[in-house]
Amino acid sequence: MLEKSKESADTINIDPEEVMITKFIFEQSPKKVGLRIESLPDWMLEPKAIGKFQEVMAKEEAEQLWIKKKDYIMNEIRKNQDAAMDAYHPSR
Repeated sequence: MLEKSKESADTINIDPEEVMITKFIFEQSPKKVGLRIESLPDWMLEPKAIGKFQEVMAKEEAEQLWIKKKDYIMNEIRKNQDAAMDAYHPSR
């Protein structure tokens, strides 16, 4: 019994907000290299992001999360797009 208590104390708490942000970034990032990858502006991604976040929270919370994390999300998506382009055009 003592070992079981210790294991549960070492359990990592996963923040559902961070999970949804990571999933959204993954969904919006290129999965394979291509000749051209276009960046979508944040106003086009906003409804998709809020819809994704609403899977685990209320609409108002989802909107606030987008406002709070928009810059981070957009930067991560752009980094992934750049990496995909570098893989296709290494001399870029």
